[in-house]
Amino acid sequence: MPSWIPDDLPFPPGTYAAEKLSAVQGYKRVLLVAQTTLAALQRFALDRLPQEGWVVGRGDTEPGEVDLQFSKPPAVGAFRAIDQFCNPGFVLILVIYTPDAGALVAPVPITPAPGSTPIGG
Repeated sequence: MPSWIPDDLPFPPGTYAAEKLSAVQGYKRVLLVAQTTLAALQRFALDRLPQEGWVVGRGDTEPGEVDLQFSKPPAVGAFRAIDQFCNPGFVLILVIYTPDAGALVAPVPITPAPGSTPIGG
């Protein structure tokens, strides 16, 4: 896992970094792999993030995809998780994060936009 991911920002056990991506508009980015299902990841995040003091913001669910925003001021971030249908299955998670939203030059919406990463192709 990248050193910039806070120790108290939980991901399912065994999650690992597959690709470190360049920062975009002040947000650090990484592509993670989790050996879980999309539904289990969503339950994990909604349960564990608040336990660690993170505020879970607006989320969105579509078939095969989950988006979720989280914050612990001044830090903010979001992830987009996409199911990978294979055997064994896994989930790709694009995480974007900044430790200090106030230091951003121009705050931008933090939900990853479609096509903003090579996830899924």
